[in-house]
Amino acid sequence: MIVMGGSTNSGLEHLFFGSDTMDVIDHANCPVLVIPPKASLKKLNKVTLATAFELADINAITYLVDLSEHIGFELEIVHISLSEKDEEPVKERIHNHVRALKQANVTYQQIRGKDVIKRLKRMCKDNGSDILALVHYQHGFFADIFRTSNTEQALSGNHLPIMVIPSL
Repeated sequence: MIVMGGSTNSGLEHLFFGSDTMDVIDHANCPVLVIPPKASLKKLNKVTLATAFELADINAITYLVDLSEHIGFELEIVHISLSEKDEEPVKERIHNHVRALKQANVTYQQIRGKDVIKRLKRMCKDNGSDILALVHYQHGFFADIFRTSNTEQALSGNHLPIMVIPSL
């Protein structure tokens, strides 16, 4: 795992000079823990993993469950759905995978709707999460130019440590 401090650059500085943090995240083949300047991480009791439950997300769940066995934190898996319709097959896959891991300290919930990053940050504050974990998916050159990734949005103006797990 790579542990690094979060950027203190303003939006304008980021526009002109880029982000060292995102460069590390884009090229890392291991998880990157980004700790914002004013964050405090004295004890790790709870990690919230936001997932759209793609195949790489199963690897992230397994990684975090293994890590929790060594550190002893609770893992909350939050399935993000932009759709209003029920996604029972996806939900069942998550539950089956979590059951197969046989961990009592893993919980699951689902949130739907838009403005996901803002809702996740609020949820982490409300539920006492010490870290928000995300799976980082690589996008093509043109997608990077025209849209901000969820990872960048989560890191922007954040006061909570963020663990970014690459989608390998």
